[in-house]
Amino acid sequence: AGTIESDAIEQDNVWWFGGGMDLTPWVLYEEDAVSFHQHVKDACDKHGDNLYLPLKKYADEYFCNKHRAEGRGIGGHFYDYFDGNPDKTLYQGENAEMKKWCMDNKYMQPSMSWEQIFEFAKSQAAAFLPAYIEIIKRRREVKVTEDERNWQLYRRGRYVEFNLVHDRGTLFGLQVNGRVESILMSLPPVVKWTYMHKAKCEAEEKLVDALATPKDWLNVEKE
Repeated sequence: AGTIESDAIEQDNVWWFGGGMDLTPWVLYEEDAVSFHQHVKDACDKHGDNLYLPLKKYADEYFCNKHRAEGRGIGGHFYDYFDGNPDKTLYQGENAEMKKWCMDNKYMQPSMSWEQIFEFAKSQAAAFLPAYIEIIKRRREVKVTEDERNWQLYRRGRYVEFNLVHDRGTLFGLQVNGRVESILMSLPPVVKWTYMHKAKCEAEEKLVDALATPKDWLNVEKE
């Protein structure tokens, strides 16, 4: 949200909120994908019935390695320029079709004050840890082979590619000469790139297929 220097939010101040989260598995368990998205939806639903789907679609577009035509992960949600202006769509990206979809389906920003959007943002942040811990508890006893470890490191490389090529926060920090060590601290310490690597087994192919086309994990578009 940036830094607020005064206690009062003046009428002419320019401010907005932005944030998001996604899940970037190297092995796709559909149970994990569904539970993660359910936590995200529950956090959104506390503040309005029509928030999750457009913000989920926004994440599908934003968290995407466009140079590889695949998602960074299996989605979550993303919001930006969120200032409670009901004349604005919840989607604030550059895709004209997405903006039209929001307009046609009345997915506009709810009329909310700074304080109300701050509560929304805190709800989203608070949802991440329970969502992730739930997955850890389910998978912490899974044994990993050397081939599977190499696949994990390879998939981490795609996460690095997104952060260095597409992530707006990273690019902004570098452009304004921010503290590089802090800007890049989200990068994994060990990764691997392999020339023209192809999925070698059914589990790897399943993940690659899921990353190629965003999925409606909660079937909300059918409601």
